[in-house]
Amino acid sequence: MTLNQQKTTPFSKSFFMISLITIAAVIGLGIKEFTSRKCHLDSHFSSFCESTSDRLSTLIRTPLWNFEIERLKEITEAEMKDHQMIHSITIFEKSVVSNHQILYCITKDSSGQLIKCQGTPKDTKIKESRTLIKNNILIGKLDICFSQSIMDQQKQNLLREIITRLFFLIVIIVAGLFMAARSLVK
Repeated sequence: MTLNQQKTTPFSKSFFMISLITIAAVIGLGIKEFTSRKCHLDSHFSSFCESTSDRLSTLIRTPLWNFEIERLKEITEAEMKDHQMIHSITIFEKSVVSNHQILYCITKDSSGQLIKCQGTPKDTKIKESRTLIKNNILIGKLDICFSQSIMDQQKQNLLREIITRLFFLIVIIVAGLFMAARSLVK
C-alpha cells in the first residue's frame, strides 16, 4: 500500500500544480477580457453622451432663437422617451438679468415618467453642457444629465457573464486534465 501511494504522490502534485497554473491563466484571461469589454462600454457611453448633446444642441438652437417653447418641449420629450440613459434635460435662456435663466427642465421620476422640474438635478454623475449660439449671439445653454445606473447594470451583467464562462471553462479544463491524468496512470 505504501509503494502505491509513493508512485502517485509526485503525479498528484504535478496534476495539482498544472491545474492551478491553468486555472490561474484562465482567470487572468477572464480579468483581461472583463477590463477590455468594460473599457469598450465606457467609451461607447462617453461617445453616446457627446453625440447626444451635440445633436440635441443643434436641434433646439432654432426653436430657442424663435422662442418656440412648445417645439422645445416636443424635442426634449421625444429625446427623453427615445433614450433611457438620459436622466434630465435643462434648457437655459440668456436674459437681461442672467446668462443662465432656466427656460425649461424635464426629468424622469423613479418609474420613468417624464416630469417637469424646477432646476438641474444634482444627483446625477454625468453631465454634458453645451453653449447655444445662433448668428454669433449667445442665446442660451443646454445641460443634459445622463443616468449611470444603466451603465452600472450593463457592467454587472458583463461581470456575471464572464464569471459564468470562467466557471464552465475551469470545470471543463480540470475534468479534461483529470481524465488525461487517469489515462496516463493506467
